[in-house]
Amino acid sequence: MKKKIVFSFLIGALFVWLSVRGVKWNEVAETYRSVNWKPLIGLPFLFAISHLFRSRRWRLFLKPLKDIRVSDLFMINAVGFLFIHIFPLRLGEAVRPFLLKRSHGVPFSSGFATIVIERIFDGLVTALILGIGVFTLSKEQQESEMLRMGVQGMAWISFGIFFSALVFLFIAFFQRERALRLVTWSTAILPASWREKIVAMAGAFIEGLRSLPNLRSLFLILLESVGVWVVMIFSFWLIFRAFHLSLPWGSSFTVLGVTTVGMMLPAAPASVGTYHYFLQAGLALYGVVKSVQLAVSVFTHLASVLYVALAGFLCFPAVSISMDELISKVQEQQKTESS
Repeated sequence: MKKKIVFSFLIGALFVWLSVRGVKWNEVAETYRSVNWKPLIGLPFLFAISHLFRSRRWRLFLKPLKDIRVSDLFMINAVGFLFIHIFPLRLGEAVRPFLLKRSHGVPFSSGFATIVIERIFDGLVTALILGIGVFTLSKEQQESEMLRMGVQGMAWISFGIFFSALVFLFIAFFQRERALRLVTWSTAILPASWREKIVAMAGAFIEGLRSLPNLRSLFLILLESVGVWVVMIFSFWLIFRAFHLSLPWGSSFTVLGVTTVGMMLPAAPASVGTYHYFLQAGLALYGVVKSVQLAVSVFTHLASVLYVALAGFLCFPAVSISMDELISKVQEQQKTESS
């Protein structure tokens, strides 16, 4: 655990250094002085709407198991995202399925399975968003020193990863034994102890898939996923207007897509460093100067973190558990699931 924490902070420090290297701080200050703050008043409401879409989508996933009110899921989501931001390497992901099991009796493996699939849907929509943004860029704009693989390569790689994950999910959903054989085969080169643990975890995950909605419901889930990200695209558009950036309509797609895909890398708590670097990389594609890139990335990240913290702490009393007890119970649950 300590090694993971140290590793995450080292990654964050590296990307922070890359983000601020060569920045003219007087220009950053000037950028903030010229911001039009009026368009930004509605940002907290847009963040809340995005989280509402997430809660509605999660309800669709969970409906075959138990019909849970959207308001309950909104509060669990708020607390869960708070812990995801607190812990490095997204170790807080287990909080939501734990709270779901504790308050509504949904098996941990089933709850965790819905969250994994939620991430896959988000990944596919993000790849689509980035693809739309790339389509609006000229060939010259697609090359960037900050993105060595190129933004087009980034879009294809992310789509390939999440589409492959979706294919595996369909195999696991309809042919459990074949999916387990696939996991066993793909982990054959690993040490026996690692392989056994991975296969056991995969078995528990695949078992959790049995309670998922049918294919018709998955279409509604896709629509809710689009809703989550359309709201975020509009949020980026508002921020660009507030910072007086006259960028083409596709810029919100590109910058959001690059930022989100970049955040999938191992990162420090709250994705400090990686968030800033990749948002700046997206803006660099449009010729935005480094000082303005940094000003926008710091503001956007701070606004998001403040919303997550405020929503998480306001909703925390609803889960009826202390912070220390929640951390302890989640750690116990993770050990139980991985043993």
